[in-house]
Amino acid sequence: MRFNVLVLVPTVVALASYVQGHYDEFDARDTREIQSLLRRSEMMEELAEISTRDLIDELSSRLEARFGKKYICSKCNTEYKTDAERRACESPSHIHAHLVTERL
Repeated sequence: MRFNVLVLVPTVVALASYVQGHYDEFDARDTREIQSLLRRSEMMEELAEISTRDLIDELSSRLEARFGKKYICSKCNTEYKTDAERRACESPSHIHAHLVTERL
């Protein structure tokens, strides 16, 4: 059997282009993985700069914003939704019935 150069050249060119196309695809995947690793390391560096106290303060403020701040009366430890209700409870004219019965 004889090898015809006219058949061999297009076959080699087709295989070369097929391999080159898949080779570029793998390079793109590798590049994306490297970029994501770099982004992660940059995020870790930024997080390392934040102190624990700052993190706790931020989490506390977000939780208060989510669930609403609670106002507690200093005399009877009752929780109120607004500061006005708490101040009314703490006023001298307000009678705490449960505190009066405890004192008797």
